[in-house]
Amino acid sequence: MTFSDAWPEIAERSAHLSRCVAAAVAAVTADPASGRARLLGSTGNEVRATFEQLEQETRRSVWALAPEPGDPRTLHTEADERSRRRGLDLRTIVDETATHRPIAAPEVLLRHQMRVAPVLLQMLLVDEERVVIDGPRVTPGSRSGWLVWDPTTVEAACSLWRSTEAASVQLPSSAVFLSNRQRRIALGLVDGLTDGAMARSLGVSLRTVASEVRLLMQAVDARSRYQAGVRLAGS
Repeated sequence: MTFSDAWPEIAERSAHLSRCVAAAVAAVTADPASGRARLLGSTGNEVRATFEQLEQETRRSVWALAPEPGDPRTLHTEADERSRRRGLDLRTIVDETATHRPIAAPEVLLRHQMRVAPVLLQMLLVDEERVVIDGPRVTPGSRSGWLVWDPTTVEAACSLWRSTEAASVQLPSSAVFLSNRQRRIALGLVDGLTDGAMARSLGVSLRTVASEVRLLMQAVDARSRYQAGVRLAGS
């Protein structure tokens, strides 16, 4: 599988979208009354905490780009399940690394809606009218998350989605999805938890956690649990 022909256009449109986001954030920071962007949070957890309300406001579709398909923090939320029950048009394009790294998402829910292409930045395109996307760094080690409905930014996001979807291919049958327990342990690795803390949280033995950690390390070709967490998170 090769995406060499698609890379230049996707890279150009990704860079353009990033510039549009920066301009929209700068504008609303300088003049909060401009009202075309809103800070959702300064950490990933804060941003994800807003997804329930965003899901309730969504009318038609949520299209996601996921550059780090192994990161257990990015691909699945309870809001996704509610959206499916409501019949929203849900699509996900993951980076081509998903063809040889584990995907931190429920296979039964996502395999049918997931495709593969070069993905350079993370975003949610909501109803083709709003964009959830990273913004400037607010706290060390984490980028802020913004909801942007500035028309120029939304058009840039739509253009990037169209280019990426046109270049995408079906997720191969060989793709590996993490189980629910593996996703939770992967999240623990990303967050730097000990085996003991994960075992207590999951209600399983230390041996079980250690076995799953070894499998995750092998899956991402890591030599240490720290390196596994870094690679799962795409840091």
